[in-house]
Amino acid sequence: MLLPLGFVACSDSDEPAREPEVIGGQEENKKDYYTFEEAYINQFCFDQMSYYYLWWKDINAGKWMLDDNPIEKVKSIRYAEDRWTAAMEDITPYTNTSATTYGTYGYDFQPYWADANETYVVAVVKMVYPDSPADKAGLKRGSVIMKMNGRHIENKNEDYNELLSAASLDLSVYDPETMTTKDIKMKPTDMHLDPVLFEKVFDCGGKKVGYLYFNDFSSFDSGTRLIEVAKKFKQEGVTELVLDLRYNGGGYVIIEELLASLLAPEANVKNGDLFQTAVYNDTDYAKLLKQYYGEDYANTYFSTEFNWKSGDKEYSYDTSDANIGLNKIYALVTSGSASASEATLVCLMPYLDIEVIGGKTGGKHCAGVVFEAKEYYQDFDDYLAELKKSNVTSYNQIMEEWKYYSGWKDYVGKWGLYVMVSTYADKNGNNPCRPNGIVPDIEIKDNPQEPYPLGDDREAMLRVALTEAGYTDFTPLPEAKSRALTSSLGEAIPMKSEGKRMLLKPERPMNFSSRSLRMK
Repeated sequence: MLLPLGFVACSDSDEPAREPEVIGGQEENKKDYYTFEEAYINQFCFDQMSYYYLWWKDINAGKWMLDDNPIEKVKSIRYAEDRWTAAMEDITPYTNTSATTYGTYGYDFQPYWADANETYVVAVVKMVYPDSPADKAGLKRGSVIMKMNGRHIENKNEDYNELLSAASLDLSVYDPETMTTKDIKMKPTDMHLDPVLFEKVFDCGGKKVGYLYFNDFSSFDSGTRLIEVAKKFKQEGVTELVLDLRYNGGGYVIIEELLASLLAPEANVKNGDLFQTAVYNDTDYAKLLKQYYGEDYANTYFSTEFNWKSGDKEYSYDTSDANIGLNKIYALVTSGSASASEATLVCLMPYLDIEVIGGKTGGKHCAGVVFEAKEYYQDFDDYLAELKKSNVTSYNQIMEEWKYYSGWKDYVGKWGLYVMVSTYADKNGNNPCRPNGIVPDIEIKDNPQEPYPLGDDREAMLRVALTEAGYTDFTPLPEAKSRALTSSLGEAIPMKSEGKRMLLKPERPMNFSSRSLRMK
């Protein structure tokens, strides 16, 4: 029986643990492997959390058992204020760093109760990507999805996921402008979803105010569009910006830093002033960071050069000639604005006048790293292969102690772990995002039931921001009229973003002898 030190193979109950069996291989080459996937995932999660987790010393991991449910185990031991660290059976949604989304309809929605009695749910479309299946089918902001595949929508994640990722959709859709209902059919497609969804310039009595709707920080390719738009704003003399982050749940910190270099005062960027401070754990990970980056490892400074590698692809962006030259930002936010969205605003506040408009943000004040179990165990195999070539004696010693890690990559599927490794603050050590989100200066609800697209000066949140900026040339609002169905809808069902704020994956030395868990 294979047992890692630090794990126990039985629970507190009288129920015996499942026994590992010999599987696969010829008789003379047989290895003992666990027949249940959880063993490999629990080992992986324990290794990563004990090394990287910000609050590892503050939690009680208890008896971490081989046959635990990894998802529930990680959730149960998280630090009290950590809502985000999670083991996932399919980590791929967190690892796609391109703007290409596979199998998408290209829209998003807000669920509402159909009536005050909460009989069933309808989905009001919030935004639609141009040329997406949703756009081609006629969906637009304000469209109301009444039925999905011949039935009412229920208030459960399975139905919401089906609306976004089903193999096909037959929808009954109500148009609030024509007050008519029609049936549409859609199939998903692979497409480039540009996170810079809308951009335009408003003339506010001679003052140029830009509008930028930015949907997420997850695409490494978004640097090109952000720089392109910033240069356009700079050329047109934009001095104030409406930054629409209302549905932006975050993404990568490196894109957050790139965007900040375009928005912050140019003098501060060129001086390389302090943008952000961070706190990591005081165990092995902090020591590794200090070894790589020196005593100043926890500070991030403004820069104009951004170079990194993800997988086999290298990214390089230069923002030195793209700083807009802003005096003020009007930030449009909701509870769906989280993580990197919040951090961008928080860490720019000491440098810029930022007026926050909308609702309280999501309250994600941490940064995490995404680890893939398959990659983790593959790294071990690669390490062994290189060591065998360079130092046979060390290889034999390690194989004697760690041999059962070899080949585990074949048994972990798409499992992964999103683990919180740091929390952040602005240059002065402040973070108004803590504990529960940034409180707006002007409170106004996002209302997707309005039939006006994002970027239209009649849309409620943008209208408030433009009014604050001194804009007067508004498109006249139509006379108020009852839109029958939408006027009788019940309350919106909260869909608070859990948020993503991800650091680039750190380089960690393959020093397995320092791990608290091993096979024997």
